[in-house]
Amino acid sequence: MTASGVTRGCTFVSLRHEPPEREELETLLHERLASLILRRTRLGIRSEEQRVVPHGHVSVLAALAAAAEALSAGRIQRALIVAVDSLTSDLEVLEGLAMSRRLKTPNHPVGLMPGEAAAALLVESESAVRRRGGRAEAIVEALRVRELPVQEVPPAGPSPVLRLAEVLDDTLAGATRIGDVYGDLNGEPSRAMDWGVALARLDARAMLADARTHWPAISLGDTGAVSGAISVAAATRSFVRNYAHGDEILVWSRSDSGSVASGLLIRPRE
Repeated sequence: MTASGVTRGCTFVSLRHEPPEREELETLLHERLASLILRRTRLGIRSEEQRVVPHGHVSVLAALAAAAEALSAGRIQRALIVAVDSLTSDLEVLEGLAMSRRLKTPNHPVGLMPGEAAAALLVESESAVRRRGGRAEAIVEALRVRELPVQEVPPAGPSPVLRLAEVLDDTLAGATRIGDVYGDLNGEPSRAMDWGVALARLDARAMLADARTHWPAISLGDTGAVSGAISVAAATRSFVRNYAHGDEILVWSRSDSGSVASGLLIRPRE
């Protein structure tokens, strides 16, 4: 599966969510946001070809995995993944984050900085890119997603950190040398702990020994469901502009519920 230019196909729309509201949120996104995007872009994507993936920070990697499955099965030729999220426009959300001591403030220097963003990725099979004479900017491989069922979500924090090590090991099983890592650290100690424990537990930790780490939230704040798309886009552009530190890049995400996902971006051969 490759990431490249613009055409029509299957739309996946992602947004952060809270588990009890998932069904209501999916309906709202499908009826309003997806249709708005299609009107603005004038893309003729049928309603039955649209999907909503409201899985928080792992939304984009989960959408990529779903697109990869549909592409492999021949159900679609290409997929347009659109992500949008904001932590800056809802005062009630910000107050809740501050009350739970998750927000970075002058009196609480450890925490997340709220951000907002929107991003779009086009993915298609390598054969489709060749047929239309397009240029692939990155190849997506080894996507692994482990979603935490709603009934398993712990009431007072994220799931056990071993989930991240498990999906990273699965993703890295076919890797050769990782030059860069784009991850989901946002200033919260729980995420830093997850990453640290994962590094200690990884069977393939030697693969990351010389990798450069990149945390987009440092510059953009916590962008929620868009964070995965930002990591994929930034990693892809590092190939195009030749500042990547190798031919393989690891991308990983972790949602507030404890769901985790990871994948590899590979530099295309000329």
